[in-house]
Amino acid sequence: MRDDTLAQYLQSSGLHGYYTQHPLFDTLIFGAFWYLGELFGSPLIGQGIYTLIQAVLLAAGCSLILCYTRKLGVPRWLTLIGLIYCSTSYVMFGSVATMGKDSLHTIFLMPFAVIFVEACLTRGRVLARTPVAVCFVLLGFAVIASKRAALVVVVCAGLLLVAVCAKGLRGRATTCLVAAIVIAECVFAPIAAAVTHANHSIAREVWGYVTQPVARLAHDEPHAISPRSAAASQQDHGPATRGPHHRRLSHR
Repeated sequence: MRDDTLAQYLQSSGLHGYYTQHPLFDTLIFGAFWYLGELFGSPLIGQGIYTLIQAVLLAAGCSLILCYTRKLGVPRWLTLIGLIYCSTSYVMFGSVATMGKDSLHTIFLMPFAVIFVEACLTRGRVLARTPVAVCFVLLGFAVIASKRAALVVVVCAGLLLVAVCAKGLRGRATTCLVAAIVIAECVFAPIAAAVTHANHSIAREVWGYVTQPVARLAHDEPHAISPRSAAASQQDHGPATRGPHHRRLSHR
């Protein structure tokens, strides 16, 4: 499992209280499989069952995307290259056997993306079909609930979807997107937090889009940062600004 998943196991097993830094949606799903495994003698059995199900669902998602590209007229040879990539790229198959929020999130993201693209290409007409709209809402909910940063992605992509929809269908697309967001953020999230008595963690995902590339640049190419910027950073984070509160946070 991923490092985050280990923390989620500590929460699910009762060794640590729940908190929302890791999506409760993922923690509860993982916990259900660990609990199932304990019924058979070990949480590892439940993790094995989860891995098997995840592998099947990820394969189904990749197959759906490859079949959809064929429907759009992509040449067979290019689809074959996609199949080879999905089968041999570590980025793809490395996540199949890994219990983590990214792998779980991808299970819902792939079919959601297919419906999203089809909705864009049909200018929203496909969402006029109730079964498709319901699937879109449920998958959108799972996409948002399984990864905190996904809310930003769904909102930004949703604005583009509404923009390309035909005038009579923009309300339908907007309703589907708002329903998915409301179910994830206003219904599931507070109920899950209340049931698990989870401590609220401040969300910093958008800020991470800025800080992570800067940190990577500082590590890989420190010469790319100007002396003036480096000096300003040293001044902001130097010993003079580190009071008792900062030392407590560092210790934690």
